Amino acid sequence: MKKLLFSLCAAAALPVFADPVKVILDTDMITDFDDVGALACLHALADAGECEILATVSCTRGNASTAAIGVINGYYGRADLPVGCAKGMGVMGAYAGAKEKVDPASPLGEKGLGDGGHYKYRKLALDYPQWVKYLDSDTAPDANVIYRKALAGAPDKSVVICSIGFLTNLRRLIETQPDEISPLTGRELVEKKVIKWVAMACRYPKGKEYNSQYDGQSSRIAFENWPTPIVFSDWQYGGDLYAGRSIAEMEGPRNPVKDVFAGNIPTREEVRKDPGKWRDWCFGMGGRAAWDETAVLAAVRGEESYFNVHRGTYKMIGDTGENVWIPDEENGPHIRITEKVSKVEVGKIIDELICRPPVHTRTWGETKTGEQAHLYTLEGKDGLKLVVSDFGGRLVRCYVPGKNGEMADVTPGWDTVEQYEQLAFSMGTLIGRFGNRIKDGRFTLDGKAYQLPLNETVPAPRHCNLHGGPVGWDMKVWKTEVVSRDGNPALAFTLVSPDGDMGFPGTVTAKVTYTVLPGNVWRVDYEATTDKPTVVNLTHHSYWNLAGCHSGDVLGQLLKINADAYTQTDAGLIPTHDAPVKGTGFDFTTLRPIGAKADWMKAQPGLAAMDNWYDHNFVLNGRNGEMKLAAEMVDPASGRKMEIWTTEPCMQMYGAQNMTSSLPGKDGKRLCPFAAVALETQHYPDSPNRPDFPSTVLRPGETFRSTTEYRFSILP
Repeated sequence: MKKLLFSLCAAAALPVFADPVKVILDTDMITDFDDVGALACLHALADAGECEILATVSCTRGNASTAAIGVINGYYGRADLPVGCAKGMGVMGAYAGAKEKVDPASPLGEKGLGDGGHYKYRKLALDYPQWVKYLDSDTAPDANVIYRKALAGAPDKSVVICSIGFLTNLRRLIETQPDEISPLTGRELVEKKVIKWVAMACRYPKGKEYNSQYDGQSSRIAFENWPTPIVFSDWQYGGDLYAGRSIAEMEGPRNPVKDVFAGNIPTREEVRKDPGKWRDWCFGMGGRAAWDETAVLAAVRGEESYFNVHRGTYKMIGDTGENVWIPDEENGPHIRITEKVSKVEVGKIIDELICRPPVHTRTWGETKTGEQAHLYTLEGKDGLKLVVSDFGGRLVRCYVPGKNGEMADVTPGWDTVEQYEQLAFSMGTLIGRFGNRIKDGRFTLDGKAYQLPLNETVPAPRHCNLHGGPVGWDMKVWKTEVVSRDGNPALAFTLVSPDGDMGFPGTVTAKVTYTVLPGNVWRVDYEATTDKPTVVNLTHHSYWNLAGCHSGDVLGQLLKINADAYTQTDAGLIPTHDAPVKGTGFDFTTLRPIGAKADWMKAQPGLAAMDNWYDHNFVLNGRNGEMKLAAEMVDPASGRKMEIWTTEPCMQMYGAQNMTSSLPGKDGKRLCPFAAVALETQHYPDSPNRPDFPSTVLRPGETFRSTTEYRFSILP
């Protein structure tokens, strides 16, 4: 079974698992709505790489069930997931009116038990038709076929089945005979492919439970004949564990998960006035009883992650749904979970998962070292959309709204992993272990000299280590976790750089978190620790063209840099001293066109090494370590504006003067000279050799921390 590698640190902490488990979810998705919470949790866990969803099937024949499943799958970017439903037997739903099929074309009934309990999911299909796969469940594939195909194609002992509804499908599955899908019977297929079945079912120590009671005959046959372990997340555990209030009250635009909870959970005041009534209806101040979400947690993160486990046998008595639990801690074939981590904390974990915005993930390509690179899409509440990669933490696309609502990708780049490996410019990447240049690739720390590889030696007289070396952190595939910060989409990238990596001392563990905040803000938080004294200077080498990445040059776009001084360099671009910007082409203290002082720049012989353009460090006004405005960039035509705020003391401006029309862009387009500008927040270049600059030394027991925000807006 799945092993938990790191212990739980906090309610919203994300455990790290050996590998993702493959899950088939079987849901009634008809009368209740913790099914939506469970499916949302499953998608959030899949976004985080903790599981792979093989299929989502409905155990009811009510017409709204498959439509609702399709809506939730589509919202999370998995519209192509197989969806099926029970055929030939089973129930439409549990309420009296839900036992008859409702015509999908009929008018929507009343909220509550109207439409025989189908109301909330019929409304979901009407509100989000773009994601409806099967409006009428009669047109959906047979869940049996979906099960057999998913299991037949899976590796042996790799699948967890999680049922949060009636057991019709699982009874039908184990009764199936060999066919063109597999030469195995259903029972043989389950025994060969399934690790365990996690069932939200049964009462303790005896009684009738909703999921086991309806189609009780199927429940008895499934439990008695199932050939792998069964884990029960039963009525007693989930009945007083509440979740869903957080998303019901969450601010921001609508989404189908939020709609279901907000439309069905009583207000805090209603619960406060009559807690007993609402408790009888399975509601509390925290929301709705989280039976189904609990089963998903046990299925994906393991039954021992948050729960105590007890062995025994759940025995069905006849076909009425009556059951009894027979304890047998030594040899019992079944497991039931009880409270270990407090239910309040588990409820918080469930809420955090439900509230996570979707992070769409897809494979991108393979690096030359054979590692798989992925693309992740982070979408904010106000329009900002980032496409980033675990390959170097690259910003591959950045979509920002303009004054007329039009979206534009404002960062240049390329389409393939291979192009990012072969072409230069550190395009859109995280930079480490040391951003910018170190003279001659040498420095001395605590009396010991270190020689780094030289990866910038042309044109002469350049002779330095640039951006950490020829195989810097920009060429690494970072470990990536999907996280959430106060309901905002975020990715946490982690890299362990070993002692001696590119000649640098110490094993450094770096964590960089990207968060899309309300108001179209991209926040980048950097952290690093070391086991030996070393030097660290982290930055992001994104390029910006606010008119759109293929709109031509940025010379007419406006730039302001909050710096009264810049750093002059020698011909090898190594800092010599700071100088005032006033009266020079480096004066961006007021908003002005980037190309406005081109004539002044061209007239300076000392800038010949930079092609008489910008590749310089600016010394920011304000205190090191405190958040301050670094730069402001504006495209008057589109109305787009970007502010960069940072805790860093400096910022490098590179004007992309070496880009040419021979370079490919994205989507079959070409780049051009001055196609964008890079604005890299940082410490001074060559700091390890300059005791007069703010220190970049990191020692054991210390944590390097830095934050930069890119704040996008539209001119009034």
